[in-house]
Amino acid sequence: MGDAEGAGAVRVAVVDNFGNCKLDRPATAIPGYRATAVVPVHSAREGRGVQVRCYDRLPDVPYGEPGITVGSSGLGFAELVVRGGSAAELFGLREGDRVLHLTS
Repeated sequence: MGDAEGAGAVRVAVVDNFGNCKLDRPATAIPGYRATAVVPVHSAREGRGVQVRCYDRLPDVPYGEPGITVGSSGLGFAELVVRGGSAAELFGLREGDRVLHLTS
């Protein structure tokens, strides 16, 4: 991986026991992040980008659907979630995997 890709890559920092993928960037650092926006997320399982909607909080994500929310850590970091399921399983992700790429 080149320096340019590494600097702009948003990666999975931690996968919790529910399969939520806690990302290594605050939600506000993700281009286009805001409630109801859609951002492209890399799916290792499908080998392509998948459009995922952003939500203010986990309860706003429809059951069984993926979403990007502000995590519960209180620090504002983004999480890729599937309400009632596992984002790690759905997207084929594990710690260190690239989820999306920041663009300038």
